[in-house]
Parts: sequence; C-alpha cells; structure tokens
Amino acid sequence: MTRGTADATGRVITLRGTVRDAMTPDEPRPWHLVIKIESDDRHVIEIYDTVAPGQETLVVTMTATRAK
Repeated sequence: MTRGTADATGRVITLRGTVRDAMTPDEPRPWHLVIKIESDDRHVIEIYDTVAPGQETLVVTMTATRAK
C-alpha cells in the first residue's frame, strides 16, 4: 500500500509505501515516489528505493514535458 501527501503549494506530492520483489518476496521494503509539478508543461517524477536499512537511493528520474 502507498499513501501520500502534497506540500502546501500542491506542486510536490510524496507517496510512501512498501514494495516486494522477486529477490525478497517475503520481506517488503520501503520506497517512495516524489512528483514535482514544475510548471503546467513540465513534471518530474523521482523514485527512491531502500536498498539497505536506512539507505535510500534515487533509482529513476522521469521528466514529462508537454509538446507544443
């Protein structure tokens, strides 16, 4: 399950939860996703994984830019 909140501006949304994978199916680990709405034309999504207890790592950054 993943739950999230937005900052006061509503332009940064952070979702936190747990994930299971094929390597550790019985041991869910924390992860989180941050959506940054930089403008109406550009959104940035960052995914962080916990690879070791207390050690978060940025694993993916996606940028969506509206074509004009």
